[in-house]
Amino acid sequence: MDWSRAKTVLIWAFLFLNILLGYQLWMDELNLTTFAENAARREEMNRLLALKDIRLEAAVPEGTPVLSEITVSLSSAEGPDVPAPLRTPFARARLDDLSLVKESLAEDVPTIEAYEPDPYAARDGDMAYVMNQLHDGLPMFEMRLELYGGGDTIDRYRYSYAERETPLTAELPQGQEVLSAYVVLGSLAENYLPLGAVIVDVRLGYHGPIFESETQVLAPYWRIVLSTRETYYVHAINGAVEGPSPTAQGNPASSNP
Repeated sequence: MDWSRAKTVLIWAFLFLNILLGYQLWMDELNLTTFAENAARREEMNRLLALKDIRLEAAVPEGTPVLSEITVSLSSAEGPDVPAPLRTPFARARLDDLSLVKESLAEDVPTIEAYEPDPYAARDGDMAYVMNQLHDGLPMFEMRLELYGGGDTIDRYRYSYAERETPLTAELPQGQEVLSAYVVLGSLAENYLPLGAVIVDVRLGYHGPIFESETQVLAPYWRIVLSTRETYYVHAINGAVEGPSPTAQGNPASSNP
């Protein structure tokens, strides 16, 4: 046996094992730190909510991903500007099943798989159902698919569709870690939300004013919806608050996101 070679292999094996164990210990410590920080933020949020008797009836996302503004281009070839007739109207009852909704819209909306239901989106008139286009798994709140109908039939639709623009340079915009939803909710409770408010939805996505231009800039925002249907948008990087913006009264459309 070549003992010299065997000794070298063992040295490298132990070195690799030590590196692996060190990395695991570092990750465990990082996870414990993150858990402790989230616990402290959650406790402070609950304290601020309790001070104004605010009830939280929504799941609070714990992730704080690194995000940046995105530039998107609106596709003029996709989506009517005003509600247009569906080629095949369908029963309102199909709105209870997302797969049936997508099946019913496939002929009119070729990009239907890019959308997910948003039961808390603003509505008016005879708008019955809203979906948001997704970007990297997050909703773009202004890129919507809307369904309209009277009685038991859905017979009209309108939607906007956007594509992410590729930067002119090879470098992508540098992102920042978003504010924790616990911090955002605590700040809203302390400074904006009315006494006795009920929070029914907390969602991270992209939001921005839509101008008469082919390109739009959307920033990461937390969207918080109250049981009164009032909606707050909080910039997920700098904490700037927009709202409340009232939405249509009534229950959200049934959906299976």
